[in-house]
Amino acid sequence: MTALAYLMLLAGLVTAALLIDKLWVRVLHPRLAQRFNWAPLPTDSEIPTGWCLGSAGAVTVAAGLLNYIAPAAGY
Repeated sequence: MTALAYLMLLAGLVTAALLIDKLWVRVLHPRLAQRFNWAPLPTDSEIPTGWCLGSAGAVTVAAGLLNYIAPAAGY
């Protein structure tokens, strides 16, 4: 696999992990907490949306730059 493919794979995995975290915090944990008498999550336990957008933006910019840097470096 090329470095760009690995970077896109990383972007997909990070995005999936962030979506799963939001699903857990917003939907699954509250329902399971009612059923099993779990303690509620703290209000700041969800990953901020800005971090989600920032990490996706950083990976996209890195992928864009990699298209120009890798050939210049001989890869």
